[in-house]
Amino acid sequence: MAGSGKVEFVVRILIGAILALVLLERFFYYQELAEKTVMEATLTNMRSGMRLRIADLMTQNRSSEIAGMLDENPITWLERPPADYRGILGAGGAKADGWYV
Repeated sequence: MAGSGKVEFVVRILIGAILALVLLERFFYYQELAEKTVMEATLTNMRSGMRLRIADLMTQNRSSEIAGMLDENPITWLERPPADYRGILGAGGAKADGWYV
């Protein structure tokens, strides 16, 4: 069986390629899951910041200013902006490596 060496080699290459595809698919799945988790944590922090801002306004008897929060950038309610936050869209040209409000 002189040709069996070539067949074994092709089978090994195919198995390696299938394993690589499965691993790559898992990598992209976990990358997406991590990005989703970061986004959800940022949203939770924004909600907490909004609640703290409302509580602060209420304790200072400035409840009439709460409606004005609709025009505010929600990133200002955070202690620090997310690492990939690039600012307000239209304030300096959009870049592909981040996100905007």
